[in-house]
Amino acid sequence: MAKYNWIPSSQSSSGCGCAPLNVHDCNWPYVGATGATGIGASGATGSTGLQGATGVGSQGATGSTGPMGASGIGTQGLTGATGATGFGATGATGGIGATGELGATGATGLGATGASGISPVITRQSSTTHPIQVGTKTFYYTSAPIGWTYGSRLRAVANSAYPYDWVEGTAIQVASNFVTIYIDKFQGSGTFSDWQIALSGDGGIGATGSTGPIGATGSTGPQGSTGAGTTGATGVQGPEGSTGATGLQGATGLGATGATGVQGATGLPGQSASFYNYQADAVNVSGVPANGLIIWNNLTQVSATTVTLSHIDALGNDIDVFFPLFKTGDKFVVQDQGNSANFQTWEISATPTVVLNSYVTIPVTLVTSGGTSQFIDAQNLIFAIVSSGLVGATGATGLQGATGATGLTGGQGATGTTGIQGIQGLTGSTGATGLTGGQGSTGSAGITGATGATGVQGVQGIQGLTGSTGATGLTGGQGSTGSAGITGATGATGVQGVQGIQGLTGSTGATGLTGPVAGSANQVVYKNSSNNPTGSPNFTFNGTDLSAPYFTSTNSSGAEGGQINLERPQSATNLDGPVAIDVFANLVRIFESGGAYRGVYLDLTQTISGVGTNLLPTSNAGNVWTFTGNGSTTTWTLTGNTSGSLVSALYLVHIDGVVQPPANYTINNASPRTLTISTVPSGSTLVVVSLSTA
Repeated sequence: MAKYNWIPSSQSSSGCGCAPLNVHDCNWPYVGATGATGIGASGATGSTGLQGATGVGSQGATGSTGPMGASGIGTQGLTGATGATGFGATGATGGIGATGELGATGATGLGATGASGISPVITRQSSTTHPIQVGTKTFYYTSAPIGWTYGSRLRAVANSAYPYDWVEGTAIQVASNFVTIYIDKFQGSGTFSDWQIALSGDGGIGATGSTGPIGATGSTGPQGSTGAGTTGATGVQGPEGSTGATGLQGATGLGATGATGVQGATGLPGQSASFYNYQADAVNVSGVPANGLIIWNNLTQVSATTVTLSHIDALGNDIDVFFPLFKTGDKFVVQDQGNSANFQTWEISATPTVVLNSYVTIPVTLVTSGGTSQFIDAQNLIFAIVSSGLVGATGATGLQGATGATGLTGGQGATGTTGIQGIQGLTGSTGATGLTGGQGSTGSAGITGATGATGVQGVQGIQGLTGSTGATGLTGGQGSTGSAGITGATGATGVQGVQGIQGLTGSTGATGLTGPVAGSANQVVYKNSSNNPTGSPNFTFNGTDLSAPYFTSTNSSGAEGGQINLERPQSATNLDGPVAIDVFANLVRIFESGGAYRGVYLDLTQTISGVGTNLLPTSNAGNVWTFTGNGSTTTWTLTGNTSGSLVSALYLVHIDGVVQPPANYTINNASPRTLTISTVPSGSTLVVVSLSTA
């Protein structure tokens, strides 16, 4: 039947699909039909030739087996007699050399292994400003879960001087947003406010024991003696003799195993630390301290032999439960809360006296002090405990000393000589092989039949003529593009409208009547008991001076009474803050509100009733004696002071600016008078002022 063959067109017809629509679409040229198959008949298949007959030749009979050849006529040789065993006696096995003694194992090192440093797991950034020095320092940071706890070893490194400037110590107070560290180790100098805080890998305080000596090498065991057997005589060639037994291996050396190293010494006690807030009682030297106070038994605090604490600290915490834990050898630090450079470090010298729910009295020995270590009365302090904890775990057993060298193995005894192999008998001759029977002849092959002739192939039909291709139609010309229209002119901008006239300003309302003015010129106006404004002739202010007959400070909280603050000068002053005048307990104090809180106080309970004590009498009073302490002298001569009815209360005595209560010293009634007081520390200044001419 007719079919269509697709030929690609040079035109870009959009109507072409995947199937022909008619003979004019998409250049589908018509192909003539295939001519009919030739009509010649196929030749007949030739007949199969006859199968040739099977060959008629009979298979030859199997030849008979030839008779077995007679056995060789040679008689088998007699088996040779076994050669006599060699006469040589087997050499005696060499004696086993004794193994050399093992060297004794070296003793294990005695040093306790230091506690492993805690691997750092987290860090914190703090912008708290601190100098690089020993003392208690608090670092604040953004609140977050932290990776250390009370007693952890911490290091704070200054980022701007990393890694050269740092401080390190034990965490004695921990919270989510700050940590207080007792600094006992540092590197570098200066003051920084860009700290990176992390757990320190520094080991515990236990010293590492020295390495134990290496055990001596054991002596080499003697070599075993060589077997003494003689070589057997050469026997007649006989059968192969059995191999002589292998000599016994030398016994293991007899040297004793080195002794186990000595167990490492028990580690030093671990350390713990904590602190509490207190205030100094610089007035009393005995008795039960008030809540929140510390008492030294000597007004020169660094010369004290006992320190007494209330069981309630300055924040109201009852720490009574910790007092029984104090023990001889523990250390504690009393430090200025505002300046870590001012501190006292003490060691507990005997068992403390604990009065539960009241106080503890601790026998002490001064270890060291620094800065302004004489604290003034009511000064805010930190009491930091650095106590020995439970005994640390026993140090790990030292490494076992090296095992002494094994002694040489004794030489193997010589193997006895092998006996001579006997002569091998002659081999009998092989019998002749029998004759092989002849093979039968193969039958002849049958004749193969002839192949039939192939039939004649039919004639192929004539192929039809290919139709002519139709002429391609002409492509229409593309129309010309029309000209663009003229753009219209932009219209003119309209005229802006005239601004409206601003409205007239309304007239100002009438001024109200002036109210009555209370009081006169410079009088401060207040509301009287009838709730009406009035002036006071006793309370005036002229723009510079405020005047009143009385001024009452109503502040009162605990031991603190009223207070007046006087701002310090802007220049020509070394004061560390404004000057305060206040009442504290029984004291009237004048001191600077900052720095070391320098100042003076007067204990009104030590004065005469009826306001009868004249601090600066006008007669011949006011003599002053100044001495320098040497750490041993307790009696001082007041040169030029005659006998009379003078008593100690008519003197002022102070050491390094701290006034001493009369109960702390005595003045005799002799000529010249002498002052007896506890030992004045070496280098301290003792000043005595007379308040009477008697």
